[in-house]
Amino acid sequence: MQRPTPTIAWLTPDQVGAVRHLAETANLDITHAGCPEPTLGTAVAQALNVPAATDLRAAIATATEGLVLIASPGAFAGPGTMSRTDAEELDAARDRGVKVVTLEPLPGALVQLAEIGHAASTPTGPARGLPGAWCEYLPLARLAPRVLDLGEVLEHLGRVRSVRISVVGPARAGTLGARLLDAIDLAHRLLGVPESVFAAYTGTEAGPLHALPGQSLRDLHGDICATLVYDAGTAASLHVSNRAGRYTIEATVLGANGRVSISDDRLLWLDADGNNIDAPGQATELPTLDPAQMPEAFWLSMLTTQINNYISTGAGQMNQLDYPRLLATAQAALLSSRTGEPESPATMLKLAGA
Repeated sequence: MQRPTPTIAWLTPDQVGAVRHLAETANLDITHAGCPEPTLGTAVAQALNVPAATDLRAAIATATEGLVLIASPGAFAGPGTMSRTDAEELDAARDRGVKVVTLEPLPGALVQLAEIGHAASTPTGPARGLPGAWCEYLPLARLAPRVLDLGEVLEHLGRVRSVRISVVGPARAGTLGARLLDAIDLAHRLLGVPESVFAAYTGTEAGPLHALPGQSLRDLHGDICATLVYDAGTAASLHVSNRAGRYTIEATVLGANGRVSISDDRLLWLDADGNNIDAPGQATELPTLDPAQMPEAFWLSMLTTQINNYISTGAGQMNQLDYPRLLATAQAALLSSRTGEPESPATMLKLAGA
């Protein structure tokens, strides 16, 4: 049996159960654990029966092997004076062979990429002068089993006219910013970068008045509905939330030759007349926990698969993403939710100096 991967976990108390299950399914040996809220660090470590880690930056700087799992980053890699230092520490850890996985996009704002100021080439074309993500952001909806199946049938749909994407889950599976970036990544994969984004944000407070999001994906909670418009006459609608109880990915693609709809466990393919078409063999997936017992079961299954692949191959997914353009589209959505007007990802990139 393969030796468990030594792992430092940084998490909040409501994530203890998920991290404990993940350690079992992904063969992780949690050696230390800590919490963004210092007063809760000891309790989190005791719940996992490991010594407490009191400083995430120090833990990353001194790690020599294994995995650092950042389930909730807190102030780490956030906007501010430590931004460059944190990026450099993550680079150094990667050079030492330490794998760092975060459940939140790092960084969460274009301005932080601009502060680093070096170019990172990506397969879809770099945003000039902006680097990519600072570490692996998982799980990615683009690697979900039914999404992989969707890729097998897209070529048969003809010209895609419109797409509907929903990525929702509980707060302990990540922030609204994580769900938004994941849904945008799917939209980019299917249709590319939009010309404009119109979005509305619903906060967690009751009543019609609520605080609007800022310029970063960090610490966002609630729901976002967005419409992405493309110059080719196509469009996508996004519905994302981190207050939805059970983690779920759903998408519908409408094309000239029919439509394909996916959810966590099924794919429906219809021709233009509404007749069922037999889909190709569906991608395999790890057995999941019972969603009735753990609402984030499907999310944990995805996370297990993607972490295991990263550990075994060393091949991360971030070099497959055009991270600056993902952030630009996400920030256009946040800005639109404040202005009440469509906003342009291209403008976001220009403002960041790309």
